[in-house]
Amino acid sequence: MNVIMNGKIGFKNQNLVLDAKEDLIIQKKRFKMGNKKTSPMGAIRQKCIDCMCDQLQEIRACSVLECSLWRFRLGINPNCGNNSKNPLLQPKYFEGRHNMKSHELLKLIKYETNGGK
Repeated sequence: MNVIMNGKIGFKNQNLVLDAKEDLIIQKKRFKMGNKKTSPMGAIRQKCIDCMCDQLQEIRACSVLECSLWRFRLGINPNCGNNSKNPLLQPKYFEGRHNMKSHELLKLIKYETNGGK
């Protein structure tokens, strides 16, 4: 319930009135991880971890190519250094494989990148 007290707009919750400034401080604390701010790459990684229910193998085998965060899901920038050659960042290995189990997909990608060995 919104209330106005002493010219300030706030909300009332269990007999506690917070003004807009205090509410902003609380919101900023929620977006920090611990005492550190999260980098954009770290925020993307955390989103992927949340999306895949904390299953890291599922993140590596994610085949949702339509997701705008897909290329960044491993927590590394695909545009830097040799990362562009990483097979887990190549959409061609994931296309049409939505129904495969993660461990089977990762085995198949490893097999394909090693020249069928």
